[in-house]
Amino acid sequence: TARRRFRINAGAYFCAVLVPGMTARARRLARGVFFEIGGPAPGLLSALDDGRADLAFGAFGKAPPRLLRHSLFLEEMVWIAACDNPLRKTPEALAKLPPHCRLEVAVGQPFPGHGAYSWEGGLERLVVTPFAEDDGIAGYREGSPRLHDPLTAIATVAATDLVAQVPRRLAEKSAREQRIAVIDTRGESNRVEMAMLWHSRLAADEGLLWLRNLALDCLELVPKTVDRRASG
Repeated sequence: TARRRFRINAGAYFCAVLVPGMTARARRLARGVFFEIGGPAPGLLSALDDGRADLAFGAFGKAPPRLLRHSLFLEEMVWIAACDNPLRKTPEALAKLPPHCRLEVAVGQPFPGHGAYSWEGGLERLVVTPFAEDDGIAGYREGSPRLHDPLTAIATVAATDLVAQVPRRLAEKSAREQRIAVIDTRGESNRVEMAMLWHSRLAADEGLLWLRNLALDCLELVPKTVDRRASG
């Protein structure tokens, strides 16, 4: 790892919660190491196959056997609204909101795929967060406005009367800054496994092993969240 450029595929979520810590630690430990970050886009599987991507972070479903996976943590999806939105006090009204009042976050759309997942040669990647059934808003509805990343959704919710479902780690940070409020639905939340993927032909690559271990070590820098069920 004396001098190397790593190509990492990571969306806005990982670029907010994990990549900054990895970059800072890498610069302290190995000044000759550089990261090239690419966002979610069609062609991830082929990029991992031909070496255009060394490591990918995201929420993945099925994957072909030639890809290796390491689960990082679970993320909870929560509903958010502007601080002055009356839904903060009447979360039961979420289920009655018309589709045009709820933002969908669709990472890197358009994607060929099915349901919430992009699909490329056996690799599934979660690109649209399905609404949890216990919120009374199962599945997707036509007519919902759609944005491409959760940070844009948070900024839009803060400035409008729209609501959205975003990762709790990002929501709590913005709530502490009094930009938005997290709506307590008091039901079972939708939890998503966050993971990293790499190609099996690189399993013995010492540089990539160093990079994966760096990512695991930096998990201690990822913000912790409060389990509502434990605190409730």
